[in-house]
Amino acid sequence: MINQLTTDVIEQHALKLTERMIGGLQRLGLPVFASEPGPHRAHMVAIGDALGNQHDSTDNPAMQSLYESLAVNGIRTTIRRGIIRVSCHAYNNEADVDRLLDAAGQWKTAAAA
Repeated sequence: MINQLTTDVIEQHALKLTERMIGGLQRLGLPVFASEPGPHRAHMVAIGDALGNQHDSTDNPAMQSLYESLAVNGIRTTIRRGIIRVSCHAYNNEADVDRLLDAAGQWKTAAAA
């Protein structure tokens, strides 16, 4: 089936998912790096507000905790330069984004308690 998709269709699908994710993260009050609409947007969402020098970790305890919480919930992300990165592609759907947003919301509620 993926062979039948064009790159334009895949790109539009990924952009729709990242738009949904960015909006949801912002509603949760989480920082999204370079969240403004524009040509820089792609299939990747960057959660955090400060670039660091680390490759696979962050000095921000909240972002490290969120990263670990997402991993415990089976959500695969990565940290680059202190920012949590999430990628969307053709094989992802709105349910995947909603699962990440639900997990992030649960983390935020637990962190505030």
